[in-house]
Amino acid sequence: MSLRRITGLILGSMVLAACAGPTTAASQQHATQRWITATGLGGSIASIQHTMATIERLVADPTSNPNDRQTVCSVLLLGVQQANGDLPASGDTVLSSLLAAAYSDLGAAATSCGSSGFAPTQIAAFEGKRHQGLAALSQAAARAESLMGHPLSTSTTNPSDPSSAA
Repeated sequence: MSLRRITGLILGSMVLAACAGPTTAASQQHATQRWITATGLGGSIASIQHTMATIERLVADPTSNPNDRQTVCSVLLLGVQQANGDLPASGDTVLSSLLAAAYSDLGAAATSCGSSGFAPTQIAAFEGKRHQGLAALSQAAARAESLMGHPLSTSTTNPSDPSSAA
């Protein structure tokens, strides 16, 4: 093959690569920022954390009603499943991985705390998954805030949802 032909192929490849569109980190960050806003990630995280705090109070209170605990654990599981349905995060695999790990652990915690009886082994399983899930959720929130350049909105209404407008 001649030098001219090789040079032509290289130049042609460069032109095609340039026409393929932006695949820069900045465009991936912008896609992730849009995803965070569209899904209401901050509100989802705040809602999950609030529900988990309610469960923690019920678990710590020996006089609490087991039915109340089971109900709140079911609410947590539903919230985690809904949030998990928004994955993967557009453009950011690290954020997606952190959220998937958090949702998996918090879902396992919700399942164990919603069981009837809640024996010591279930409490231990709940506590372990709770700690892991909340840690991953905090890391995901920090990652999202660094990508956004400001704190996440903790509003539990989705601004793109017309039914949430007051």
